[in-house]
Amino acid sequence: MRAFKSKTTIPLAAAIIILLVIVIAAGALVYIQYDSKMKYIAATEQSTAAKESYVMSVFDRIEANLATIREKEAMISQDFNTQDNYGDLGPEERIQHEIDYIEYLLEENNRMIASLNQDVKDKDARLNEYSNTVIDLKARINEYQVNVDKLLAEKAALQTYLDETTADRRMLKEQVDTLNNEIARTSQDLSDQIRMTIERENELNKAFYAIGVYKDLRDKEILQKEGGFLGINRVTTLTESPDPELFHEIDIRDVKQIPIYAKHWEIVTGQDPDSYDLSYDNNQVNWINITNPEKFWNKTKYLVIVIRDKDSDELALTRDSK
Repeated sequence: MRAFKSKTTIPLAAAIIILLVIVIAAGALVYIQYDSKMKYIAATEQSTAAKESYVMSVFDRIEANLATIREKEAMISQDFNTQDNYGDLGPEERIQHEIDYIEYLLEENNRMIASLNQDVKDKDARLNEYSNTVIDLKARINEYQVNVDKLLAEKAALQTYLDETTADRRMLKEQVDTLNNEIARTSQDLSDQIRMTIERENELNKAFYAIGVYKDLRDKEILQKEGGFLGINRVTTLTESPDPELFHEIDIRDVKQIPIYAKHWEIVTGQDPDSYDLSYDNNQVNWINITNPEKFWNKTKYLVIVIRDKDSDELALTRDSK
């Protein structure tokens, strides 16, 4: 009886132990599988969240670029009529600056959209909902590209117009410079002619007069006596080259009176008596009034009047005054 009992007990215990081991191993395997699944789910959710965050940041960047493009597009449109603050850049350079920046943003958007398309194909299916938005963005970018091409064509036309205008302005400036030079030369010639005419007229209208007793006028070599025989019938005349500095210089267009203020006097330079009259005061001649200047100064531009303040003074013609 003991031997039989011992034989049946040992296998049962081993079976129980084996069963326990199997159960524990199965539980461990289930736990490991569950833990791995949970980690995979967590990693997948984290990766999906990261991808969604990345996609959203890309879309935000794309939208920001599009907003900048719209702003630059408006600035380009305005720049055809107004000037923006780019220092010394000309209109065409400012427009090119904006277009270059728009093209850079378009290229950046294309790269980001291409990356999103690859992610949509390779990653979680939840990203498929963005495909329509990507397509819309491509359409909008293509529309902007068309606008950019249009602006480039307008810029080229504007540049051609500016080049033609610059050439016309340069030609006009050369013509204006030539005309100004001709005007300057003509003005100078005219000024010289006017100056020379005025100088000639002033010279032609210069006259000189001297008044004094005969001795003083003779000593100054203004007057001289010549002719006659043995001192008889000698006449008093103006010296051949009198010094103008010894005379009063006048302009015959302005001066119509010559002062005398003497009772005894005579003109020795031969002015025509019909070309003047006299102003008297207390039997004294105060003024010679020139009534016909052309006739008065026709014979000579020098007028010499000899006066006698004292009885001892000698008159030029050794006779009484008029």
